[in-house]
Amino acid sequence: MPLLIYALPRLYLIAALGNVFSQDFERSAVYIFTRKDSRLSWYFNKLSFISLHILSFAVAFEITAILFAMANRFGAESFINGLLCCATMALLYFMSVMLFVIAANLLSLYVNSRISFLITVMVWVISIVPYFVSFNDFNYFLIKFSPALQDVLSWHSDRFIVSVTKNYEIDNINGFSIWWSIFILAIYLSIVVVMGMRVVKNIEILERD
Repeated sequence: MPLLIYALPRLYLIAALGNVFSQDFERSAVYIFTRKDSRLSWYFNKLSFISLHILSFAVAFEITAILFAMANRFGAESFINGLLCCATMALLYFMSVMLFVIAANLLSLYVNSRISFLITVMVWVISIVPYFVSFNDFNYFLIKFSPALQDVLSWHSDRFIVSVTKNYEIDNINGFSIWWSIFILAIYLSIVVVMGMRVVKNIEILERD
């Protein structure tokens, strides 16, 4: 059940926003892609559109989580610690989902949007495999580099997070900090965004099913 709660909102966003590029491509590719100068402008406009929707969803999800925590009397040692937990959770959630949504959109320019969704979900599922494996040093290593598990807040070892999780006997991963997760996700996002720029600048206009 916890895994289902973790997975469904992310998969929903990938499904809902994973074909934003291809929809425009199918409707008006001739107008968008005839000049390379307009391609990057279109690309970043679409990234802004996707970002806004994911951020709105992340904030709504965070508010729901806070209300659920309050209803079940979960709490932090201080208001500041609780605020930091909420802010970092929303940020990591946004970055992780954004990564997979952009990847799905880029794939949708080459294959059917349903196929691009399935491929993206398969990569996401492979990325969460360490979630199911018994904790050991190698598994910790995999978790620290998994793009899908960086937003599991309870595994992080930052003091303000441990101050909350220790009350509920949740184990954290030594050396797995918020700054590390932000760094890793920023690298992955940068790679995907740059790849997207190259794809958009060079893709040919072809008729597809």
